[in-house]
Amino acid sequence: MIAQAASIIAIIAAVGLGTLLTISRNQRSLNSVLLAAGLLLMAVIEGADRFALNSPHIWESAKAISRVAESSVVIAWLLFAVTYARSEPFRKRSPFTWLFLAIALLLPLVVLMSPAADFYFSPDFAEEHVLFLSRSAYWFYLGLLFISVVALYHLERTLMALPSVERFLVLYEILGVGIILTAMLIYYSQALLHRTIDMNLVPVRTLALLAGTVLCGYSRFMHGSSREMHVSRNIASQSIVVLAIGFYLLLLGGAGEGLRYFGVQDQRLPLIGFAVVSGLVLAIFMLSEKNRRKLKVFLHKHFYRNKYDYRNEWLMFTKQLSSADNQARIQEAILDFYCETFARKGASLYLLDTENGIYRQVTNRLLDLPLNFFSLDHPLPVYLSETEDWIYNAADSHSSSLEDFKRQLEPFSVELCVPLKYEQGLEGFIMLGEAAHPGESLNYEDFDLMKVLASQATAVVLSLKLSEQLSTAQEMAAIGRVSTFVIHDLKNHVSNLSLMMDNAREHIDNPEFQVDMLETLDETVGKMKALIARLKNIKETKKLNLVSCDLSDVVKRGAKDAGSPDMVVATDRVPVCIDAAEIEKVVHNLLLNAYEADSNRDSIVVEVGMNDTAFFEVTDRGCGMSEHFIQNRLFRPFQSTKSHGFGIGLYQCRHIIEAHGGKIEVFSKEGEGSAFRVHLPLADM
Repeated sequence: MIAQAASIIAIIAAVGLGTLLTISRNQRSLNSVLLAAGLLLMAVIEGADRFALNSPHIWESAKAISRVAESSVVIAWLLFAVTYARSEPFRKRSPFTWLFLAIALLLPLVVLMSPAADFYFSPDFAEEHVLFLSRSAYWFYLGLLFISVVALYHLERTLMALPSVERFLVLYEILGVGIILTAMLIYYSQALLHRTIDMNLVPVRTLALLAGTVLCGYSRFMHGSSREMHVSRNIASQSIVVLAIGFYLLLLGGAGEGLRYFGVQDQRLPLIGFAVVSGLVLAIFMLSEKNRRKLKVFLHKHFYRNKYDYRNEWLMFTKQLSSADNQARIQEAILDFYCETFARKGASLYLLDTENGIYRQVTNRLLDLPLNFFSLDHPLPVYLSETEDWIYNAADSHSSSLEDFKRQLEPFSVELCVPLKYEQGLEGFIMLGEAAHPGESLNYEDFDLMKVLASQATAVVLSLKLSEQLSTAQEMAAIGRVSTFVIHDLKNHVSNLSLMMDNAREHIDNPEFQVDMLETLDETVGKMKALIARLKNIKETKKLNLVSCDLSDVVKRGAKDAGSPDMVVATDRVPVCIDAAEIEKVVHNLLLNAYEADSNRDSIVVEVGMNDTAFFEVTDRGCGMSEHFIQNRLFRPFQSTKSHGFGIGLYQCRHIIEAHGGKIEVFSKEGEGSAFRVHLPLADM
């Protein structure tokens, strides 16, 4: 009767929790669905096995239902363990994990393909409650055992990898599922050892299901759902855990001997029950963060000279920061390490916002303070700035203004504030919440390590800040370069209009000049529209509009734009395939440079011809250039000998010529003048 009542209670609890997880909006997640599926399938197995035990004449039908649920429940538990507390559960999984997932998915096929009569048999089920397994049933339960072990392995890895601040949030849920899986291992291990299923062990599985369901429900509705994983450590405490497990095994051996001493004949059921209960107590004790912290303090006092291994702490902190791939994760890594190292339940990070003149909260870890920012003249930043690397401790006595601030933060249990300083300037600070183990007192080693970690954290934060500022400066420089090119083109157009205006004062009444003026205005407007169109598509690569034409005609139009259409000397037709507008721009730039170098325009000559290539040459008798200037500065952007020049024209000309597959040559001597010869490929005749 007791076993039957416990079974009914366990089924109701599992079905109730599974249903709540399914319909609750606050619990909607992949983990919740998988947990609900596992609990509901365990309830089906428990109910079917209870029917088989209570009504032996229908045990075959009941076990058929149980068998289908058994083949499905391990899939749910394995997926739950693999995806638990992971933001990207199926990335970077080992081949073995995928192999076991595939094996788990094959188990329902084994059940469906094997007739119930050939799966297992029992000559006297009503008396012995033992099922003998066929070959296919043996391999089925062997696979089920292995999948359960893999699920337990993933749950243990998840629990040990979570930081101490968050481990307590999921501890009872993982323990609950772990108890259920452990009971399944005990129950189905008979299949591996004796090729039987002993249903006399069903009460053990019933108690495990009930305990596991209660723990999962407590965890879900008291602590909430799981969080993302973060790396943890501690070798010494792991050694103590191994020692405790050794004592646990000795205790089990002693319990068995005690039962034999008192004459208990059937030791299996009470010994298994004792093992499950004592194992649960030991797990809760050893996995409690409070007890783990007490263990660290005990080791520090009695076995180590220093409380911290500073080299190891520095290496771990460096590794944790370097593993973060963006600014937000680096900030979270800083808080995680502080919480883990100093056993704090929460932390919050504030950084200097120079634009707004405040210290802004950029991230927090289980310490959501109402103060999103602090002004520069707030008592806390002032205190941290004026003191020399002094850590604010709420337990100390402070000025009246800081005492008011302390009372303001008392409901949030803020105990410490670590400054992030660089060259006496306060770049930010870290607020730390209450200790996970309230009885532990901090000493000078804790504060020294906080300062060391703060120095490294400040360096990382500042490097990120400077990197962002450099990126912004580069973007502004790129905008400046684009603006310079635009201004240069506009300057050329303004020069044309200015020259036209100078001539208009003398020839405005001349009909031929009026026609020429209108053509010049029309061409200038067209070029400015083209410039605007290029600015709209500034990120697109410039494409040449190649057409077959006579280079002489193109050079004459370029000279006309520069105000000297009659200085071009051309012999025969020079066939080329070029972007005429771009080459006209080159002619225009070279002539403007020649005008500025040689005040006597009559000495400027533009010659067009061809030999192996098509070419045009602009020659002046101006001031000339030195060889050093030609080699090192002439074609570099933003290098100019003119007082109001931008140093863009020749840089732009060379790019246009090289885009056509040509080259530009320079011949010059100081005081004698210069010659710029542009070579372009000849077009097919």
